[in-house]
Amino acid sequence: DRVEDIDGPMTPSEHSTDVSVHVGQQIEQMRKLTRLKMTSPEVILTLTNDFQGLDEALFKVIAMNWVFGGELDYPGASASEKPCFGFNMNTSFLADYFDTASNRWENFLTSPWEITLNGSRGPQSRFHSKRM
Repeated sequence: DRVEDIDGPMTPSEHSTDVSVHVGQQIEQMRKLTRLKMTSPEVILTLTNDFQGLDEALFKVIAMNWVFGGELDYPGASASEKPCFGFNMNTSFLADYFDTASNRWENFLTSPWEITLNGSRGPQSRFHSKRM
């Protein structure tokens, strides 16, 4: 029961596509990497008062040119290793309120607020002790 391969003869359990080969150290080296990228040209959130049965607009927030990117890395099967991540988000906000006297939207923010968020968590390099 030998299988011929480019590298030479192999038994079925030694074949490179056989899952039973991946044991011990090799399973711990396997990792899962997830990447996410999202963009949106404009998102509008409007707050409306409808307690009295009349829909009355109160406030709206506009997020323009929203961009998000992130990566989540699960390093291995070991429970002691925590996942690592990195992300970035950038957007600009505008806000308007509804003036019931003029029946129009008025600027609450005169210029857009730009917000940028970055975050990351790298692998731990601390010494691990079994005493704690």
